[in-house]
Amino acid sequence: MKNFNRFLQEADANITKLYVSDKLYDVLNRIITNNVASKIINNIGKDLETDVTYLDSDPDDSKNVTFMPVGRIEKLGTREDPYSSRLRQGMNWGKVINKLFPGEFTNMDIDSFYNRYRPEIDAKKIGDKRFKIVRGEDIRKWYYSGMYDGSISSCMKGSMCSPFFNIYVENPEKCGLLIYLNERGNKALGRALVWNNLLKPSGDTKENKDPYTLMDKIYYVDGYSQVPALFRKYAIDNGWLYKDGNSYYMNGVIKTASVTTRVKPKDYGQYPYMDTMQYFTPTTGRLSSTAGNPARDPKDPTRTFPRYNLRNQNGGYTRVY
Repeated sequence: MKNFNRFLQEADANITKLYVSDKLYDVLNRIITNNVASKIINNIGKDLETDVTYLDSDPDDSKNVTFMPVGRIEKLGTREDPYSSRLRQGMNWGKVINKLFPGEFTNMDIDSFYNRYRPEIDAKKIGDKRFKIVRGEDIRKWYYSGMYDGSISSCMKGSMCSPFFNIYVENPEKCGLLIYLNERGNKALGRALVWNNLLKPSGDTKENKDPYTLMDKIYYVDGYSQVPALFRKYAIDNGWLYKDGNSYYMNGVIKTASVTTRVKPKDYGQYPYMDTMQYFTPTTGRLSSTAGNPARDPKDPTRTFPRYNLRNQNGGYTRVY
């Protein structure tokens, strides 16, 4: 009821004081580096030309936010909590943001906010689970479908795929597998490759020369649709790039157009299907999301080194010319 009586006295048809719940404030404060989140926090308690206030997160749908319409405030009892009232409504974040700050944020701004906000909310639906990064031969072990607590959609889950993973196993300083364990800790509910020591991503202009880490595509057990949000939050909390669809994000913002690393230069024989690092030059060890220019033999510049496209679901490759 804090500020409620004063609200009744000060609100009029056009000007409304903005209030948010403590729960929503905590979430917004964790993502305050986002422009939309910062704008909301900085306007709490201030007069806005809007018809919504007393904002709260929607625990059932992270796309939405609940609020009290200003027109219904007068229907509240003097002791009724506006955050638990039956008169509350829900609406998607995009529409609410435009109601609060009309014309100030683009659709890209709102998408960036949502991509940062959603993992904070969805992660609470399942609760804390155990994450673990495995490397070396353990990657081979945890790709096998028998290590998962249910069915997982992946072309690389069968026992016959075990020989394909040498490029992961033999490069533990560059490649790991992030697994998300069930409550018993004996089987996984999801996995994602983690690429360490990435070369500076294209499109990145920051001066920080620290190596990047990328969390690759997330695979999860059927029936656990909230698991990807946990992985994204893990990546955000650790300052990693993460892949969502065909884009790479950091803190909910599209960061780069491509990613590249280098592994031990050799021909590994058989190869897994690669979601992201699909182009490989065995002679140089370049592993990348883009084909790039062919590497040339320094002893004979007219000769180019072979490149492979690692998108063969049967564990092979296609030559790139």
